[in-house]
Amino acid sequence: MTKPTKNDVLMPHLYTIAATKATPVTRVYSTPIRYTAKSKQTWHYQLTN
Repeated sequence: MTKPTKNDVLMPHLYTIAATKATPVTRVYSTPIRYTAKSKQTWHYQLTN
């Protein structure tokens, strides 16, 4: 997985967030989101205002 790019943040995008390598979870955000942190195998995203 890669950190979202500037273009990803500006547009609605499909992100795959994996809690573990064995259990990938797909989240679809209809609003721009901002990358916040990566903890272990978990990607955290925060909705932008």
